[in-house]
Amino acid sequence: MSETTGADHLSRRDDDPSTKIWGLYLDQAGRDNERLTENWKGDMDAILIFAGLFSASVTSFIIESYGNLQPDNTDTAVILLAQIYRQLSNDTSLESIPSVTQALDSNAFVPSTSSLVCNVLWFLSLSLSLTAALSATLVQQWTRNYLQATVGHEIQRARINAYLYEGITKFHMQGIVTAIPLLLHGSLLLFFAGLVEFLRPVNPGISYLIFGLLLLSAILYLLITILPAFYFDCPYRSPLTKIWYKILRSDESHSTEKQPKGLLASPV
Repeated sequence: MSETTGADHLSRRDDDPSTKIWGLYLDQAGRDNERLTENWKGDMDAILIFAGLFSASVTSFIIESYGNLQPDNTDTAVILLAQIYRQLSNDTSLESIPSVTQALDSNAFVPSTSSLVCNVLWFLSLSLSLTAALSATLVQQWTRNYLQATVGHEIQRARINAYLYEGITKFHMQGIVTAIPLLLHGSLLLFFAGLVEFLRPVNPGISYLIFGLLLLSAILYLLITILPAFYFDCPYRSPLTKIWYKILRSDESHSTEKQPKGLLASPV
C-alpha cells in the first residue's frame, strides 16, 4: 500500500506543471547567476592584483618620506659638533647655531609643510588601496555564499534564489561592487598628488611635469566619465558614469516637467 502511495505521489509530482516552470526558471536563473558571479569574480581578482602591487609601491615611497616627520640624528650630530667648535674657537660667527638643549629636544622639531602634506596623501592612498583589497575579498566571499545558498530541491532552490536576488537588489550590492574600483582610482589620485608635493622641494621642474601628467589624466578620466551620457555608442566607461548619467537624466526630467504641455524636451 505504501509503495503504491509513493508511486502515485511521484507520478503526480512529475505531472505537476509547476515543476517544469520551476525548472525553466532555475535554468535561466542559473545562467544569470553564473554570468553575474563570473563578472564580479573577474573584477575582484583584477582589483586584488592591482591593489597588492600598488600598495607595495606606495609603501616603498612612504618608507622614504616617513623619515622627514622625525628629527634627523645626523643634523643633531652636526649641531653638537658646531657647538663644540664654537666653544673651542670662540668664533662669534656661529651664534645662530641652535643650542644643545634645542638639538636634543625632540619636541622642538617641526616637520616641513611639504613633508606633512606628502605623507598625509600617501598614507590616505595606502589606506584606500588596502580598503579596496579588503572589499574585493568580501565580495568574493559574498559571491560564494550566494552560490552555495541556492543548492537543494528545485522549488526550494528557486525560492531561495529569488529571495537572495531580491536582497542583492534591495541592498544595492551591484552599486557597491561598482564603487570598489573608485577606491583604487582615488588612491591613485592621492598618490600622484603626494608625488607632486614630494618632488616640489627637491626639483620644481620634475614636480611641475608630474602635475601636468596628473592634470591630463584627470581631464581624460572626466571625459570617459561624461561622454557615454551623450554618446550611447561610446565604449569608454568609468565607475562614475552611471552616477553622472542618473544626475543628467534627473535634471532633464525636472526640466521636462516644468515645460508647458505639448512641448517635448530636445534629445541629447
